[in-house]
Amino acid sequence: MSAPTLTRHGEHVKPHYAPVEGETTSWAGQSTDTERPDGQVTGIVKRYDKSEQACAKSISFGLIKTIYAHAIKYTARPQGLRGLSLIAGILGATLGFGFGIWQFIEEVNAPSHNVFDTIAIVFPLMFIAFGVFMIIWTTRLELFSPEDEPTIFDRKNRKVYRIFRETQPGLKGLFKRWPLRAAEYDWNLIDVEHNATLVTTGSTVMRHHALVFIVRKSATDPTIIDSFNIGNSMELGEQTVPAVWEHIRRFMEENGPPLPPGESLMRNELPQTFWQSVGAVGPFGPKYALWWKEQLPFMVLIHALFPFFVPFFLLWGFFNWLSYKTATPIEWPQEVQDAIGPAIECEQESPDSQSPTSDLSLTSVLLYTIAVLAGVVGVVNFFHDRLAWPWGVAFVGLYFLGLWRAAKSSAQGAPEREPSVHALAAKATRPDRKKQRQ
Repeated sequence: MSAPTLTRHGEHVKPHYAPVEGETTSWAGQSTDTERPDGQVTGIVKRYDKSEQACAKSISFGLIKTIYAHAIKYTARPQGLRGLSLIAGILGATLGFGFGIWQFIEEVNAPSHNVFDTIAIVFPLMFIAFGVFMIIWTTRLELFSPEDEPTIFDRKNRKVYRIFRETQPGLKGLFKRWPLRAAEYDWNLIDVEHNATLVTTGSTVMRHHALVFIVRKSATDPTIIDSFNIGNSMELGEQTVPAVWEHIRRFMEENGPPLPPGESLMRNELPQTFWQSVGAVGPFGPKYALWWKEQLPFMVLIHALFPFFVPFFLLWGFFNWLSYKTATPIEWPQEVQDAIGPAIECEQESPDSQSPTSDLSLTSVLLYTIAVLAGVVGVVNFFHDRLAWPWGVAFVGLYFLGLWRAAKSSAQGAPEREPSVHALAAKATRPDRKKQRQ
């Protein structure tokens, strides 16, 4: 695949920010401290000053893929998140289709009809249309997309480069072409914000935090023409956003190191097999034993609820594998390659990626399989025949015993590895108690 044409700063406006027909200004407005003050505009937690420290410590959050002489390249999103949008799309489509068709049949089979009943038939059709929209949009988003949509921060030339697939807004945009673009921005014309949005799951409410880069049109015109994120809002938090920004700020403004002390480049290569994709999205895969060692409470929870989590992670792994199998490789324009020079360090290959079962022995697989079968029999026995509940308890007990033996067997040969990204993030954002005592 040939490299996309490089778009210089100000030559292109993001479709979402383009003025609607008949208007001369965009809804996004201008990127100024007056129009976007801290805490007074919905979603904006803080606007950062490039000359001021945002956090005492800095982290890369495991997002840096490649180091150049005077530049660093960030990945767009962790590999384990691919395929998740497609699951959400299928779930939304299932709910939309199911509820819409059920409600439509109820209205059609009603004993009597009046004008309100006729109007009510429109609502089920809207749910069905929503289901169609979700499945088409998420399928286009995940399949035949670029392998990555990286961002390069070029300290020497004071530039930022991106490769990305440009989605089109609105219902019409669903059927338009989503081109692959390469863009160049002037670092001095980029503003950085910490944004947060409230997300509800129906039973709980949570905040998603994002590190957002706002692109101004020119030095004299602060109109917003583009924006992009570093990191994923589902993984970043209130403390990690300023720490991630602080590393970029130090690198670009203070000649800081390409990697924070104690951190390394991304170690994950692109999943090549279904088994590696399953391991990329969750604990069931090549790193099964390491999950037991690092995330014991979480592992106990998902194994206790295995009838839900095992199919979920297998389905997610399948869509992750399918997303990478249909992904298109990317190539930077020659102008960018000439500007940043050759790579000094590229993404490191995980030592256990060569063998899909390097830390998961045959014994542990067999024990885990027996444990799952025992758990299924126990649960079915308990709910099917309550008089036989002692047998159900016995089989469930065998299930947990099998899990323990599987984890122990697998952990015996598990290799040591560096602390996880989340552990490094927690350490970097933890207050320095020694300094506080002083």
